[in-house]
Amino acid sequence: MQPDHVYLRDVYDHTIQIIDTIEGFRDIVGGMLDIYLSSIGNRTNKIVRHLTLINTIFMPLDPAAGIGGMSSGA
Repeated sequence: MQPDHVYLRDVYDHTIQIIDTIEGFRDIVGGMLDIYLSSIGNRTNKIVRHLTLINTIFMPLDPAAGIGGMSSGA
């Protein structure tokens, strides 16, 4: 075998190792992105739950405010 072939085979092996490492990092980053998006969704659900509770409390007051706010014009 020629020395060039040995060198090129070594470069090829290192290239394969680097590609495998990059694919592993890509999988890790993809998992981290999924976790982040899940936490954002959970936070949004909590906020919507609080807003729904506040709306449920104040919704019965709307008709009273509407009736009380009508001007009796003559």
